[in-house]
Amino acid sequence: MTAHLIDEHGLTRTALGEATGLTAGAIRGLCENTAKRYDADTITVLCVYFNCKISDFFELVPKRRNLEED
Repeated sequence: MTAHLIDEHGLTRTALGEATGLTAGAIRGLCENTAKRYDADTITVLCVYFNCKISDFFELVPKRRNLEED
């Protein structure tokens, strides 16, 4: 979702980092959905910057069960 918000606001990841003080790694992890942990301060900064709610960043997607296990 972060990548969508960046695009929607006509930003680059670099510009977002400069405006918020977030590291390139933190932004990349959220944009590419590779973050293993989500820092509360990072999410807070993004919510304030984009004037949105935490639920705008996350969607719960259940893991797919391996059908061979049944």
